[in-house]
Amino acid sequence: MASYVVDLMHFLDDGGCLVPGHPGRVGAFYARIAATASLHGCEEIVLTALPCRRRPGRVPCPGHIDLIRHEDDTIEWACSDCVDNGFIRGWEATRWDLRPAAGAVPPGDPIDLLLSQDEFAAIRNIDGLSRQVEVLIDGAVRVGGGVRVRGWRAAFTGLVADLGRAATRSRGTRRQTLRTIAERMAELAGEGA
Repeated sequence: MASYVVDLMHFLDDGGCLVPGHPGRVGAFYARIAATASLHGCEEIVLTALPCRRRPGRVPCPGHIDLIRHEDDTIEWACSDCVDNGFIRGWEATRWDLRPAAGAVPPGDPIDLLLSQDEFAAIRNIDGLSRQVEVLIDGAVRVGGGVRVRGWRAAFTGLVADLGRAATRSRGTRRQTLRTIAERMAELAGEGA
């Protein structure tokens, strides 16, 4: 299979937002890859928690996106399971460029939360997450059989609030899963206080 070579700007309107319809949905996939890459250093191989978008035989690919951001800011990505791969350019200075400004890193040590793939999927699929929480989720990486979410206390506090709102709108197992994750995050955010 051929590699996709895309310029993220081709998926954006004049206001810097994703265009509507199918092109915007495809662009959203590339934008999430760019956001994740921007949160990690150049030439660092990142095993992301972003799921592959392919559906061979109408069955979702079980793979996740692995990426590296090169010194020239070209992002190279590939699925961990299938042959889907490509390069992304033109993401700099968009809303998905999440590189911190100099001195913008909060004081204190980051907090790590380990989640199962199912727990992470429950969080990733919540609509209306705050921008700070989206950054937290976009930076997640695969470790062992799960996902590590790393961030600072303020971001985890925001995620606890978002999870609480989502849990009240959910039912059954999903509601309990979101509440359990929120309780674990609240404990972690409280540590070091």
